[in-house]
Amino acid sequence: MSAKNIFNYPLHDEGDYKGRIRFTLFAEKYFNTGLGDILSDKKTDMQSLKDKRLELLNQAKAEAKESEGGAGSATDQTKKELEEIQAQLEELAKDVGAFNGVSNETEMGLKPRQIVDTEVLLYLPQGLQFRDNVTYENVDVGATGSAVAGGASILGSMADGVGSFVQGLSGGSGAGDSLAKLATVRLAQKAGKFGDEVTAGLKLQTGVTTNPNTRSLFKQVNMREFQFNFKMIARSKAESEQIKKIVNFFRSELYPEDIPVTIGGQEISLGYNFPNKFNIEFEYDGKTIAHKVKPCFLRSVDTTYNASQMAFHDDGEFLEVDMNLNFTETVTLSKKDILDVDADGVGY
Repeated sequence: MSAKNIFNYPLHDEGDYKGRIRFTLFAEKYFNTGLGDILSDKKTDMQSLKDKRLELLNQAKAEAKESEGGAGSATDQTKKELEEIQAQLEELAKDVGAFNGVSNETEMGLKPRQIVDTEVLLYLPQGLQFRDNVTYENVDVGATGSAVAGGASILGSMADGVGSFVQGLSGGSGAGDSLAKLATVRLAQKAGKFGDEVTAGLKLQTGVTTNPNTRSLFKQVNMREFQFNFKMIARSKAESEQIKKIVNFFRSELYPEDIPVTIGGQEISLGYNFPNKFNIEFEYDGKTIAHKVKPCFLRSVDTTYNASQMAFHDDGEFLEVDMNLNFTETVTLSKKDILDVDADGVGY
């Protein structure tokens, strides 16, 4: 389905440069907790109980009027029913008040999210950069861990390690005196009875220190981030209006929507709905190029007016508008995403 709202730049001589970047906005279908339905049901129950209470109150008045010439009182059964209904109403009021966070007089401003149907088509900027990156962390595995990494069994490595220390202390190791000194330092570290200062002094005296056997371990895949820089110079009033709409569109979609609550006639914000996401596509003459991009959140919008000259159109609009957009992908990639390509031979 084509987007209802389409913004373009440039508007004139589009065929001169066929490279395009397409931003398509869409709203995520987030999980509905159903709390709104629960609240609605409870409010319906409260109204039913209030109607029943009013009916019983009228009945109690009628019974009192009939009893002893109007000076009597309602029957015990009616009083009991009124007490039960009042207790139920108070319990429901607590539930509704807890849901609203303030009291049962609070009016929640929960609204269904609108279906977003907007697209922005801009020229493909110079210097299109994709940065794939992952994170490794350095871990000190020690002598035993190094032996295990080299293929030795865990139990065998532990036994050999203890034996080496004993041999070093007794001078029976083939490595001679250095291993004996090193074994002394290691035992001092393991004993835990010496402070760091004492252990450091022991290293200075013996002239040896332990090898931490540092290794790099894979930790995680990082989110890709994208930056696009656009310079827009309007050559007509229509193009000037289009540029203004494009800038306002991206700025407005950067921010989240409030989740409002009305308390005592005053509206306050209790939270935010997540901003909408963007699909980003790179095209040349209608064909997908470069790489595909997972759905993205817009992280920042930088707008600079008249960066190189202070000139205006006759109607007071800026002659030159620079817009820098920064996005972050919402999902990390794996090798499969790179190798699986579409009909145009393009993968993520």
